Amino acid sequence: MAKCTYCGDQGCANCTRQRGANHQPSRTELEIRSLLISEVIEATARNNAASQAFNLAIGQVPSGMDSDGSQRIHDASRELAKARNEVMNAHTRLNNFLSRGIVPEDLKVRSG
Repeated sequence: MAKCTYCGDQGCANCTRQRGANHQPSRTELEIRSLLISEVIEATARNNAASQAFNLAIGQVPSGMDSDGSQRIHDASRELAKARNEVMNAHTRLNNFLSRGIVPEDLKVRSG
């Protein structure tokens, strides 16, 4: 079970009950949310750029496709698939944090 983002305890039912209107998110919670939203925005921008590059590659290839044109389409397609996966991962991380309070391992504060 994930640790509570509010008090740090494992599966804290008390914090879950108190999360209503009186709950004021900690600065750490706000920072995590901001980082995750930024990841979604950045991944979406990369996806949009990859989509435009793919569409450009498709549009520039004449009907008699040469090997260079075929390679450009293949490369653009690979980059677009990678960018789409990044968007899905960023959305999943944000959703897991917002809906279940799961902080991604790479964003956890290390004490030490």
